[in-house]
Amino acid sequence: MKSLLGLYLDPNDAANAMDGLAEGGFEQGTFDVLTGTPYPEGAFGEHVPQHRLFRFPAFGAIIGFSLSLFLTTATQLAYPLITGGKPILSIFAMLIIMYEMTMLSAVIF
Repeated sequence: MKSLLGLYLDPNDAANAMDGLAEGGFEQGTFDVLTGTPYPEGAFGEHVPQHRLFRFPAFGAIIGFSLSLFLTTATQLAYPLITGGKPILSIFAMLIIMYEMTMLSAVIF
């Protein structure tokens, strides 16, 4: 396996070089672009890999939200403390716990 390194000062020159590699018969995915500044994926015409990583945090967030809703509801119903005539299921107090559990589960998954 042979390697080739091209150094470019201008991003447009790097994009033109990537187009030249594609026209030269190199398959997409056989070369990479490494930059010192962040550019969006595919900005230089390189192959953007398909991934499904976004599904795991979304699944974790759904599980965390469901678990936190159950946990806060069950806790408030198991220990009914009536304070100042307010309802037992206080949505505003539940929102903090639901947010934290949702974010925690999304990050862990």
